[in-house]
Amino acid sequence: MARCRGQTPEAQAFSQGQGHGGAREYGAQDNKSGAAIMAGQHGGFRKGAGRPKGSRNRATIAREARRREALAAARAENANLSAIDYLLQVLREPTTPPGRRAKVAMSVAPYLE
Repeated sequence: MARCRGQTPEAQAFSQGQGHGGAREYGAQDNKSGAAIMAGQHGGFRKGAGRPKGSRNRATIAREARRREALAAARAENANLSAIDYLLQVLREPTTPPGRRAKVAMSVAPYLE
């Protein structure tokens, strides 16, 4: 084996595929997930790495904050609303489904006569 100029014996063996670290360096699968173990700490499987399961990203957090603010504003707007007034508001809302409107009408009818 001829030695190339400027290459150490380890680098030359590595470039010819012989390596110097054994099977672990070339992606041996010896962990539970079957992921390849790589040399050093650069990439590959690392226990506990990445975002935890169930954590929320920025878009989800922002959407939930907007929903909370809208709900708080709606509650503040209807803070002095009695139960009958609320049911009448639901009854008069054009986007209320017909089934819900019928149930509300039946529950509020005895109080209107």
